[in-house]
Order: sequence, then C-alpha cells, then structure tokens
Amino acid sequence: MDKYEQIKRSPLFRVSLSSKELFHTNFISWALETEEDNLNSQVFTILFKEKLKTELIVEREKDNIDLRIKANGKIFIIENKVKDILGDKQARKIENKKADVYLLLTLLPQKFYFDMSKWKVKDYSKLIKDFSKLNITNEYHKLLFEDYIKMVQLLIDIISENIIKEVYNFNWSNPGLLAPLQELRMHDVFIKYGASCLLEYITRNININELLNCGYTFKPTFGFSHNHPIVDIFWENDFYIIGIQIEDKYYRKIFMLKKGKTEEIACELRKRNIWFDSNWKSKQKKEFCTYDSLKDSPTFMYQYSNEYFTKNTKFNEIVKLINKSMEEIKKRDSEIYKICRRVLTTAST
Repeated sequence: MDKYEQIKRSPLFRVSLSSKELFHTNFISWALETEEDNLNSQVFTILFKEKLKTELIVEREKDNIDLRIKANGKIFIIENKVKDILGDKQARKIENKKADVYLLLTLLPQKFYFDMSKWKVKDYSKLIKDFSKLNITNEYHKLLFEDYIKMVQLLIDIISENIIKEVYNFNWSNPGLLAPLQELRMHDVFIKYGASCLLEYITRNININELLNCGYTFKPTFGFSHNHPIVDIFWENDFYIIGIQIEDKYYRKIFMLKKGKTEEIACELRKRNIWFDSNWKSKQKKEFCTYDSLKDSPTFMYQYSNEYFTKNTKFNEIVKLINKSMEEIKKRDSEIYKICRRVLTTAST
C-alpha cells in the first residue's frame, strides 16, 4: 500500500481534514493540559527546552494567537503552521503581542526571507521524534500518540518526497503531481511551501542593491490564490509600485500607483515602450490585464508572458529573468518617475 492510500485510511487524518492546523493545535493543547503521566510537563519541555516548575495555563485561538501558555512566570506563544506558511506580515503582528517566547511549529523546515531573530522554530519531524520518546503508561494515550506520529510522518513524507530542490515543479503545468495532492487536500501546503522556498531563493540571489540605490523599497511576498502559487517581487517608492508577479505558469510585469490614475500612467508607459510592451495583447485582445479596480481607474495593471514556466523550470532561470527586468526598471527609472510626476501634477490642478 503506497503512502497516499495509507494516509487516506488514517482516522486521525480524516478528522483533521476540516481544519488541519486547528486539529494539531488542539492536540498539542490537550497534551499540555493532561497531567496524567506528567504529560503536560513532558510536552512543555519538548516544546520550550525548559522544565515546568509552576501551574500551566493554556489559552487556545484567542486574539488571533494559536496557543498562549502561561507558566514559569512567562508567556509563551505558539504559532502552528501545518497547512500554511508563516509570512513576514503575520510574524510582525504576532511579535506585537506581549510574550517571552515565540515558537513557530512548521510541518516542514521553512526558509525565511525575513527576520526571525525573535523566534524559536521547530519542525514537525523533530516534534514527533521527541513525542516518540514520551513516557506514557495510559494505553489509550499511548495509542493516540502512536497514531498521531504515524499520520504526521506520512504527511511529511508525501510532501517532502515530491519536492525537487530549486525547481519550480509546484505549478499546474504539473497536474500529475498536484492532482493527487489535491485529492488529499494537501496541494495547498505543498504549493505554499514551494512558493516560500522560491521567494527565499529569489531574495537571496537577485541584485537587490540595483534598485535600492535608486530610492526604491523592496517588498517581497508570497501567497496562494485559486489553487495557484503567487510570488511578488515588488519595488516601491513615494508614487508607485513596480515589479514582477509570478502566478502559477505566468510571469507578469506589474505597475500600480499608490494613489491616483494608474491607467493613465500605464498607458503612457506602454505607448513609449517603457516597462510595458506596446505590441502586447492578452487572449481577450486587451492592452493590459487588471484587477482590484478602484472606481474607473484600475489600481493594479499588468502584462504577462503566457505559460512561461514549466514543471522543470529551475529557480536560477527565474532569477535571471527577474534580474533582467530589474535592469530594465533601473534603466528607465527617471523616465517612469517623470511621467508619474507630470500626470499626477496635472490631475491635481
């Protein structure tokens, strides 16, 4: 029986499907609140590498915090990521909550493109390895942990065995891989994990200083929409945001005014072959694609290369494309800026 069939037959996996992260959070919460066999003390030590010396109080799913634990005169916050990946914005929000220890639990080892110096990080492969060493005499509890460990290991194996290092195989040019994962409702975590790895690789390898020296602020993010990975490599100044968006198979050049008539400026750029291609047409014969429209003026405009990526596209090939696009921005930066100033000044008079 292969691992896909094994996990389909797991009762715990079936129970977890409605809300994977909440299920795992509740399991850890239950263990921390179970005093029999000193289970609470054992699990506390596994999580935080210190002995439990006082009463332990657990708060679940309160104030957008997965677990808040009060013990040993401290506050411990746990952010649990089984079906999702921690991003920069969420990490900063959690850090604004008062705590002595911030712990991230993640299904797979995560590479970060942002500062995580305030956090301790533990992936589930290490967590279940520690759980396997628990000293439990209650037979029911012992069986629960055995089943839990087996289920989590299957999850990890299925995801990790399909990851190809530094290859963009997690887009829908690869349905043979993603469709079976989708049947298990695991395609989203696979895609999000892949997108986070791609973004970390990009931020580590592109020539960031090329545009920082032109007065831009670097705004990298990743996401997941309509079952597709999304990676944003955006550059922002006082007037506009410009950059690259990768969504599934598509490589997009984007432009967005922070305030004002995006469409008028984008059309001017296209007319002059600055950033946007004057000969480009979408499948619907449009000069631009848009979304997130604000009244009659779209706030987000882009052109794309149709089905640019395949399941064999390597990360370093994507970096080369982005570096080329960044060189284009740098080369035409003063022209873009002047067009924005002129249009915005005219609009305000």
